[in-house]
Amino acid sequence: MQKLWLILTTFALASSVFGAATDPTKTLRLEANESHKTVRLSTHEGDTPLVRCYLYQNGSAWTLDGTETATLAYSVEDWDDATNMVSIAGTVGANAYVDFQFTTNSTATNGQFYGQIQIADASPSRSWVWSEVRLEIRKSPIGQSGA
Repeated sequence: MQKLWLILTTFALASSVFGAATDPTKTLRLEANESHKTVRLSTHEGDTPLVRCYLYQNGSAWTLDGTETATLAYSVEDWDDATNMVSIAGTVGANAYVDFQFTTNSTATNGQFYGQIQIADASPSRSWVWSEVRLEIRKSPIGQSGA
């Protein structure tokens, strides 16, 4: 009986620690005063990563008040080609972060892409580019797109 209790307790702790039901998260740290710096992000065709961006200003967490919106947008090498732009709406978190949940449609085409992460606030109307993004979507023979 004691062995069974030990096994069940160990399994319960492992499940809660490893969070089996959550998506893998790619983490980026973005500094407001370094928006000219390019961050690199890599994934595979058909992957659906959660990208969490922690926001900082002068090294301190940037306080979000919940009225902000966030967008990660990217396109082919030519940034002027807005007709083929992919845009992912972000979810603003309470603790100085924004989450971007990619879908299989977001990562359906392999290649090198250029983009930006923008935070906007409707009251008053303001927006900030937090970072430039170089996104690499690699071919994946076993990914959802099956390329």
